[in-house]
Amino acid sequence: YSIRTDSLEDYLTDVENPSFSKFSPPSADTTFQPEVVLDLIDWLNTEGNNIIYLYGEQDPWSAGQLELSGLTNAVKIVQPNDDHRIYIAELDQRELVYQRLETWLGITINRAIAKSVVPQAEPQSILERFRNR
Repeated sequence: YSIRTDSLEDYLTDVENPSFSKFSPPSADTTFQPEVVLDLIDWLNTEGNNIIYLYGEQDPWSAGQLELSGLTNAVKIVQPNDDHRIYIAELDQRELVYQRLETWLGITINRAIAKSVVPQAEPQSILERFRNR
């Protein structure tokens, strides 16, 4: 997929032939193999149980979100008006997440403790950081 970056031109550098070699063992083949991605998507759609996909509606990464097939018990939540820094305790559908985790893990989640770990002051959004440079 592509992401519109025209408003960020002054902040981006085009890199020809990017390499991920810094993030892998020296002998690893880092050549992109699209069939691997297709295999992963197929597995997620047919066998990817006990997965919660969380997306912020305004998160650019949500452009590549998985469409659930209904063949697994996976849950997808898109939080309206939020970005990449979403917290389960602040989701509109947080009870669904808590209930699924409790069922899958066989535990009880203390909602008060879960809410207390959310940062009180949110950092600036990515666009606000760029605008304030």
